Amino acid sequence: ATFNITGSTFTENSASYRGGAVAVWKEGGNTTGIRMQVTLDGNTFTGNSTTINDSIEYEGGGGAVFLCGNAMGTFTANTFANNTTANIGGAVFIKNDVKIPDRVLTFGAQTADSAVDDSKANTFTDNHADAQGGAIYSGASSDDATTTLFYGGRFESNSSNVGGGAVYLVSRRGRESDAALIDGVTFVDNQGQRTAIGGALYPKDGNHTFQNSTFTNNTTEWNAGGAIYTDWTEKVAVTNTKFDGNIAGATRKSDARGGA
Repeated sequence: ATFNITGSTFTENSASYRGGAVAVWKEGGNTTGIRMQVTLDGNTFTGNSTTINDSIEYEGGGGAVFLCGNAMGTFTANTFANNTTANIGGAVFIKNDVKIPDRVLTFGAQTADSAVDDSKANTFTDNHADAQGGAIYSGASSDDATTTLFYGGRFESNSSNVGGGAVYLVSRRGRESDAALIDGVTFVDNQGQRTAIGGALYPKDGNHTFQNSTFTNNTTEWNAGGAIYTDWTEKVAVTNTKFDGNIAGATRKSDARGGA
């Protein structure tokens, strides 16, 4: 099944639990192997929200967009601004909990010669999550691997109260097959508020590659990882990436570690 949204505007929509503007998932029956390809291109999401902080971790959120279960996503040339959630994923929530081989989530695109296509980059500005992932939360708990690709884009002034001021990525613990690529992305002025870890990024588990990217003036208020904090990660590779002015523990330095 396919679900395409192109050139549309979503402003100040709200849901109590999942996806303030858009929610896509399949419930009930045998869902194994069924794919739902969601494509969002050239849209604007502003001031959307979800309002309930459910006690069941990783079940609700996505101030603007919620994708779950069978849904795989491609996001190109979208703008997300001032979206909020009382749970996880201030702008986008993705939970990969159904067995689908070779699942790929893509933010942005490449040109024919494998360079970052700037015309397809997404922007995330001033989004907030009361829990993980100020702009994006992506979690993988199924038995099959998930690859998450970021080609270009800008994350600016997003915030989280728990982890990943801009982006929180998590896979099944100890599994090397889950992977993320951050290529040509700019992270500026994102913040892990209160006890949050990872001012810009919190990649947890799996393998992660950062290349040709910039992290500037990202902070945590109390905790570790001014720009990036990793936990249970199998492998991290950083190439041609600039870290400038990031601060861990901007308001309580005695408990902080790892400014960059």
